[in-house]
Amino acid sequence: MSERDDPRGEFIALSLAEARGKKVKGKLRAFALKNRTAILGALGDAIWRLPGFRRGLFDEVCAVGDHLSRREALVAALDLRWATVRKVRFPIEEDSFSALVLKRAPLLAVERLEQALPAHLTVAAKRRFSWRITDIHLTRVEETLTAIEGDAFPLLRNLEIGGLREQLDDAPTEWVAWPSGLSQKLWNCPMFRQVHVLKIGPIEHTLIGEFIQQCTKLVELREFELTVPSLVLHGRRLGAHFELSVEVAPDLLPEVDIEGVLAQLSKVRLVGVRVEGPARDPLTNRVRAALRALR
Repeated sequence: MSERDDPRGEFIALSLAEARGKKVKGKLRAFALKNRTAILGALGDAIWRLPGFRRGLFDEVCAVGDHLSRREALVAALDLRWATVRKVRFPIEEDSFSALVLKRAPLLAVERLEQALPAHLTVAAKRRFSWRITDIHLTRVEETLTAIEGDAFPLLRNLEIGGLREQLDDAPTEWVAWPSGLSQKLWNCPMFRQVHVLKIGPIEHTLIGEFIQQCTKLVELREFELTVPSLVLHGRRLGAHFELSVEVAPDLLPEVDIEGVLAQLSKVRLVGVRVEGPARDPLTNRVRAALRALR
């Protein structure tokens, strides 16, 4: 390619150099921006920003092609560059192009669906590549139940529900609130029984005790992460029980009744609890004092 003055040859060479540990990331990005049309091809107008690359091939892509004409969208969805993509990220709101990609694109290597909506999983479950999916990040928590029923993703090991969603137009990030009243139905979903890592949040602080109790009942679960206002709770399985790490994150959300939140841990059998947070921070000291009061 380089001999034919095809910029893709130089781009692949730079990507391979980066893979070997050379510090060419800035040069690689600048080169990709300068030769965007040649490198991205039909996907140039169908993805948000530059994709992530691995050894010169597409690796991470955010699909945003709803502005394309029907023909342009079909050409972009059928592009062979999709064949090496391991992570597909979707826009916040449901769009027709995302569904088209999941229906028609040659997703031969995809492993993670990020910021997925229930409709995305419904389409993906019908494709053969669903058997390779190991990671799913779901939004639209109020519709989660309809999205995770059944066994369409047998290799799923990492499941994230809710959390922060980045806006495509660089607006402030948005929290996806966890509604109360879904918890019991949620834990009966088949998909929960096979995951090794579960991340949920933000959740109502009144649900934390119940959520941790339910996590301890998932026999395949090895780690969990629950986000509540001002705190992130990390659980790691040690035998039949979990060790809990409480991470103090005062900037995460407005502060709530820390003592009330942590008092719920008295209902859960844990191997141990440790606190991670800024030294001499008032909030960290409150967390430590609240945990001591439980002993």
